[in-house]
Amino acid sequence: MKQIIALAVVGVMLLIGGCAGEPRDETTPSIGGIHLGDTRNQVTDVLGNDYEESFEEEGGHFGEPYYILDYREGVKVIIGKDSGKVMQVDVTAPDMATDMGVKVGDKAIEAIAKYREKYSEPESIHSGEKLEGWFEVGEGALVILDVDRDDDTIVNPQITSDMEIEMIRLVYSRYID
Repeated sequence: MKQIIALAVVGVMLLIGGCAGEPRDETTPSIGGIHLGDTRNQVTDVLGNDYEESFEEEGGHFGEPYYILDYREGVKVIIGKDSGKVMQVDVTAPDMATDMGVKVGDKAIEAIAKYREKYSEPESIHSGEKLEGWFEVGEGALVILDVDRDDDTIVNPQITSDMEIEMIRLVYSRYID
């Protein structure tokens, strides 16, 4: 009888555990708890509902129309209209860390060294040169540590000791031209 009860309890626990949704691996690349592929509900669970929303009918390099959720100064999340999934996260706010603990305002040399310990930097499809501060973090995703927002590009110059991270982007590589 005790065995039957124990089996029933284990069965119920497995059933409940299986319905809990997809668990997040602590090493899944994220910024401020937001991951590529998250739904709008997952985003609002983490960041709340205090955002301005805009819509882009022309999908451009995303390949589908998309919503831009513009949170407090410095957090922008792009969600596909058709897929309903996060396709890009841009952060310029210093309080939003990546899963590796890197934040806007960190010394670029130290932040890039931390990522180099775990990830590789891809080569540009245009020049064949290494994209310094860009990291292939798995499953087609990139983390881009941008050091110069004034140049209107996410391609970094040669990193020097006085540079800081000014923007962090989490995006699928297929959306980068």
